[in-house]
Amino acid sequence: MQRFGWFTALVSAVVMGTVAFLNYSALVIAAPTLIANSSLAGGSPSASWASPNWPLPLATLIIALVSGWLAYQQGTTEVRGLGLRAGAWAGFGALVGITVVFAAMLFAIGSDPGVQEFVRASEPHPEARLPYAAIAPLAAGVGALLGLVTGFFSLLAALIGGLLVDLFLAGGRTGDISRPAH
Repeated sequence: MQRFGWFTALVSAVVMGTVAFLNYSALVIAAPTLIANSSLAGGSPSASWASPNWPLPLATLIIALVSGWLAYQQGTTEVRGLGLRAGAWAGFGALVGITVVFAAMLFAIGSDPGVQEFVRASEPHPEARLPYAAIAPLAAGVGALLGLVTGFFSLLAALIGGLLVDLFLAGGRTGDISRPAH
């Protein structure tokens, strides 16, 4: 299960990072223009990108269901919690993948000269303005925090998927459930 778990986490990280990138890449491309036009301020229509995001947890749920099912098909003798463990590995991979992608995307946004000027101009006291070199790494840190929060919901979805697999494939029984190896 250990090797299968790491493989599941890697696949989940790559898939979920790609889904997160595809889901938010339009924002990364449009952010400098939105900031230059001051469209991000207030309740503008462009704020719809900040709404709850269901594709990421849904994709993680699907990955957890598939990995849990595949874990049961490997023929292991100990099946108690097998789906939940596979879901946990998938959720861990999703958490890491989403966090890395969010950090990279916000680093890219923070590296844009127009965004950097907007950030510096937003501080009314010139002596308190961030240096240009600090804006992109700070944006990456904010991206990592957002990725951790978003990835946490994907982790929860993966754990639910793993529990569902356990309920259906283990017949909902608890305790030490064993079956002969194939």
